[in-house]
Amino acid sequence: MKSLKRILFVLFFFFPVFSMAEIVPVTILHTNDLHAHLLPDENGKGGVAAISAYLKAVKADRKNLLILDAGDLVTGTPVSTLFSGTPMFEIYNTMPYDAVTLGNHEFDHGWGHIARFLEIARFPVLSANIRLPEGRLITGQAAKRFQIGNLTVDVVGLTAPGLDQLTAPRGWQGLKIEQAAPALKAYLAGLQSQPDVLVVLSHLGVSDDEALAEAVPEIDVIVGGHSHTVLQEARRVGDTLIVQAGSYGRYIGQMEVWVDSARDAITDCKSWLVPVDASVYGEDAETAEVVERWERRVRDQVDVRIGTNPAPKDRETLRLIISEILKQTYHADFGYQNPGGTRADLPAGPILKRHIWTMLPFDNKVAVMTVQRDQLRILDLTAPAGDSRETFTVATNSYIAEKAQAQYHLPAEKAGIREEVLRELIIDYVQKHGNLEMPSVVTEGK
Repeated sequence: MKSLKRILFVLFFFFPVFSMAEIVPVTILHTNDLHAHLLPDENGKGGVAAISAYLKAVKADRKNLLILDAGDLVTGTPVSTLFSGTPMFEIYNTMPYDAVTLGNHEFDHGWGHIARFLEIARFPVLSANIRLPEGRLITGQAAKRFQIGNLTVDVVGLTAPGLDQLTAPRGWQGLKIEQAAPALKAYLAGLQSQPDVLVVLSHLGVSDDEALAEAVPEIDVIVGGHSHTVLQEARRVGDTLIVQAGSYGRYIGQMEVWVDSARDAITDCKSWLVPVDASVYGEDAETAEVVERWERRVRDQVDVRIGTNPAPKDRETLRLIISEILKQTYHADFGYQNPGGTRADLPAGPILKRHIWTMLPFDNKVAVMTVQRDQLRILDLTAPAGDSRETFTVATNSYIAEKAQAQYHLPAEKAGIREEVLRELIIDYVQKHGNLEMPSVVTEGK
């Protein structure tokens, strides 16, 4: 017995870490890319009131919990477009988010408008790599440190650095935009004490998340967005776990990790996606009330029937139809609607103005550009075989025209931006023809 006591004493004295080690369970709930889809879809899936109900139910049950959103709250439905994204931040105030990062679409209304988002938000909005012209971080906060049990957990926000390719010039001109990995390394280098767990709240896209994990192996978890990727379980790159929950609020990501507090290492992980369904989880009354208040302000304007769609159309089909409508309406050599500008499919059945607003959520105007033959390539267009002309007209939208104007230094008259809003052109077309089908002949002009 004395020998056993002596052995136990030696183990305790020389290896105290054994007695101090603790496995700490941590739950992370995450969403991304809601794009203002406040209501359930036609199949009853999604809806922020149902998301809120689930988040609050888990919060009431779990102690070691983080609830995060990886950006692009705004742009996608009439409520967001008509009120410049601000309703989403008011709605998120009713939900138990611990932190949110800026997505590229938070810049759609001009980077100056982000100050308004920050005034409304009662939760941390993080971005470590986007700075104002004078050098300050645009949200004033790169990261938020949380104490979970005996762990310190840092959540660092990163925004897609390619804003000049993703957003109109007012969204990025004048800003100082840093690449993700150098910005994160600079953040870590500036800390007086390193966190036990490093979580990156990323609006970069899953492929860039993988590259970031390779560049900064200190990252434990990346909660991602931007690419709308449905990751049914965590993807591992080295020791980094990457998760993402699709888009439009159809899923909530749930991640359970177990952290060895002595080694600051994740020893086990389980992650999955929770389909959002109000019939299963109910709706949070507080969130539902704010959603209804905003929806009431747009319902009379957008829930108006303007035609009938005989068969479902996906976004690529709609993009081609819109391109042809532009070409024929403005008697241009080409019509071009960019893929990223068409944001929703069109279901079969009645066509409401709401459908067109959701399909075309940006306030892009029509543009009829005059470009040289070699400038067609920015639009992936080529001159017809045998056509020797050097100058062509392209009917498109103002986002594309502004990009071409910046790249080719086009004068304003060649960019050809008009006062007509593209969305209103398409609404008028549906009202006139009763549908949104591919036009076969030139029927109108402006």
